Amino acid sequence: MNPTIKNLKLICRKKVETEPYARWVGRPISIYFTWFFVRTPISANQVTILQGIFGLIGCILFGYGQFIAGSLFLQIGYILDCSDGEVARWNNQQSKSGEYLDLIGHIIIIPLIYFGLGIGAGNIVLGILVGTGNIVLGMLAGLFSLKLEMFPSGKLEIKRRGFIQSLFRYPDSMNVITIFALFRWDFSYFLIIYATVMTLGRFRQIYRTYKEKDTQA
Repeated sequence: MNPTIKNLKLICRKKVETEPYARWVGRPISIYFTWFFVRTPISANQVTILQGIFGLIGCILFGYGQFIAGSLFLQIGYILDCSDGEVARWNNQQSKSGEYLDLIGHIIIIPLIYFGLGIGAGNIVLGILVGTGNIVLGMLAGLFSLKLEMFPSGKLEIKRRGFIQSLFRYPDSMNVITIFALFRWDFSYFLIIYATVMTLGRFRQIYRTYKEKDTQA
């Protein structure tokens, strides 16, 4: 079958796309990236690695206070995140190793986003106390964004639980960062909110897990 845009949409698109940003922005753009990739020797796993590289560059740019450029790299990385699965479906390259590679990329990059923001915001803010605070907040947000419990299943399942809660989950959190960058808003406020919510949310999850285990004992 010829890899036209029409055929790619027919074969590569998910039957159900639960993520609104992917449905309305990511997939309509990623299909053109996929159109290019399937015409090259580049495999789906290599697209996933490329996604990780773009994400890592974005995090490094955040660390240097280049928030708009960093956001751009993250957005491109997300498009590639949509494209790798499409390439896999077209080339029949779907595999468990590919799922784990994608998962590992998310587990590494998502915390680094917050680390980079904390360092970048800390460097450009006047005052040692506020600058150090931003760095600490970025590290807290990054630490408690880790989803190591996903390793047993090998799947990145990000469930939407309402508009507000979705803002603290990738990719919506990335879009909030992009808005802050474009409007040049102070990332100190972002870090305070995200570090607080993510820390409390993680401790709440730990407590609930402990209570469940205690009940089962």
